[in-house]
Amino acid sequence: MSQAKCVQCHVEPLFSDFSFRNNGIAIDPLLNDSGRAHITGLPQDRYKFKTPSLRNVGLTGPYMHDGRYTTLQQCLDHYTNLQNTINHDPLMPIGGIPLTAQEKTEIIAFLHTLTDYEFINDQKFADPNGN
Repeated sequence: MSQAKCVQCHVEPLFSDFSFRNNGIAIDPLLNDSGRAHITGLPQDRYKFKTPSLRNVGLTGPYMHDGRYTTLQQCLDHYTNLQNTINHDPLMPIGGIPLTAQEKTEIIAFLHTLTDYEFINDQKFADPNGN
């Protein structure tokens, strides 16, 4: 699994470097979402979005900045078939990261270990409306 190099962007302890990157996701012309450039006005920030934390990621779908994927499997499928997009991050190989079905299964299992059940069940953080 080291070939995936997820840790280059998803560094411990929060499993994110919180930088803005273009991870090769196809641009949706209907959304017209320019990413970080909407805030900075800089062309080099077009289609870059903040790298999310992977903590509790199994509970936080839908995924990607626009919610286009409903499962972690779909996210990994995306990373195995990356698009060459404007301002594509050099850490993301065009064409994708080669992962076997077994490696994807192992990565998803690992991601579920990042679920903090003590935190999510702590009543101090519960919705006061019971939702």
